This record gives sequence, C-alpha cells and structure tokens, in this order.
Amino acid sequence: MRIRGLIAAASLLLAAAAPEEPTPETRVLAAVHRLMEALQSGDRKALDALIAPGFVMVHSTGAVEQRDAYLASLARAAAAPRGPMIVEGTQVRVHDGRTAVVVQTSHRSGADGTELRLRNTSTWIDRGGAWVVVAAQSTRLPILPRGTAVTAAELDPLVGTYVEADTTRFTVERQGERLVWRGTRAGGVPWRLELVPIAPGKFRLFDMENEGALNASDAQMTFLPEGEVVRTEKGKEPRRAYRLR
Repeated sequence: MRIRGLIAAASLLLAAAAPEEPTPETRVLAAVHRLMEALQSGDRKALDALIAPGFVMVHSTGAVEQRDAYLASLARAAAAPRGPMIVEGTQVRVHDGRTAVVVQTSHRSGADGTELRLRNTSTWIDRGGAWVVVAAQSTRLPILPRGTAVTAAELDPLVGTYVEADTTRFTVERQGERLVWRGTRAGGVPWRLELVPIAPGKFRLFDMENEGALNASDAQMTFLPEGEVVRTEKGKEPRRAYRLR
C-alpha cells in the first residue's frame, strides 16, 4: 500500500511540474511580440521569418505596399531617429485554430517631439507550426493633449487598485509619464481611460477607444490624501473610491 501511495504521489508531482501546453492565443501573442521587437531593432532575418510571402500592408494614409516594398520602407525608416514603440493593448481572436486576427494599439514619439498613435489590425495564419502575418492595416488615432507637467514622483503614489462604495473596482497604472485608468463597461468588457493632468492631483478622463473624444460628461478625477479619489461628471453625483491597502 505504501508503494502504491508513493507512486501516486510521484505521479501527482510530475503532473504538477509538467509545463502547460501553449494555446494558439499565447503562440500568436509570442509571434506578435517577436515581430514588434524585430520592427524596433530592424532585424531583417526575424522580419523575413514572421512576414509571409504575399503580405500586404495598408498604411494609415491609405497607401498599399506589398511585402518587398514594405520591408524596404522599414529599412529606410530604421535609419531615422525615433522613440520606442509603446504598446497600449493587444487583442487576439483565433478562428479554427489556424487563423488569427490581432488588434494592437501603440504609440511612439518622433525626433521632433510629435507623437504617432496607431491601431493596427493584422491577420495571422499557422503555417507549418509557425504563426506568420499575411496582412495588416493601420489606422491613425487622435493624440492626447499633454496637460500640465508632472513627474513620476508625483504619479507613483496615485497608482493602485481602488474600490467604490458599491464594490466596483478599478485600477490606476503608470505608463511612462501617463496615468491610465482600467475598469469594465457593462457586461464586463474591459475599459481603458487616459488621465490627463490639469492641476496637482486632478485629471480629466479621455476615452481613446471612443473616437479619442473626452467623455461627453467631462469626467474628472481628483486624488485626495489618504488614498481617496473623487470622480465627477456633469449631471451626476460625485463617486468616491479608496485605494486598497
């Protein structure tokens, strides 16, 4: 009996130690990450492996480039000074286990200080066990106003998870020199809002997923001492939340 017990325990340990089988979604995300790194570094070998023959790129200007022309454009762009591409969010939908649609939002700053913000929709296929991109289209997104100048030291204390009186939770994250609000819409749909500073501890909320417009209600958030934050909107009662310890 003891031997059987030891065998059973060993089997459980081996099962627990076995790595999880990657899902198609995680494999696609890994390929997308490698492509972003290759685009940033100009790694032609990696680009050749990830961009399929017959690839078509539709730029935000409406210009269309076939694979070879697109790779040549990337080579020319690599020589120009520019900031890193910062990914704001990535969504993956896999269909039939072999085709995936990826929607990614990102932004970067140019050498002249201007900012480019894009939403890229790409189609990927599983070709011989490797995911490659076969088509992509970029849409230019509105740019946030800069707001008043703030430092990381001023933003960091505001980061955290907050809870409202009705137990609704949201998080505030710092991404570079920005604060981002993350919560959910009705039905549990993820919702991201950008916080633009307008005064010490006071921010306006921009919904960049909704045509880049400020909420029609002119929503604002004011961070108070002791981890309290107040959200105000025109025509509504203020909503208070407290940062979880």
